[in-house]
Amino acid sequence: AWSEDTSMHSWLQQLKLEAYAQALVDDGYDDLVHITALTEEEIDEVLEDVGMKKGHKKTFKRELAKLK
Repeated sequence: AWSEDTSMHSWLQQLKLEAYAQALVDDGYDDLVHITALTEEEIDEVLEDVGMKKGHKKTFKRELAKLK
């Protein structure tokens, strides 16, 4: 269930993870549609690349699962 705003930045802001927004956007994940299409492995790789902390990864993945 997408809201009108599928921007990575505003979604991360709601999760208090906006610190990673720029890195994800720089990697080409400016829209949530792009990241929801990835496999679990690919998501792990992306989050590793942006240097996301363990606890933040859990939050990110839990909330991402709700969007799928």
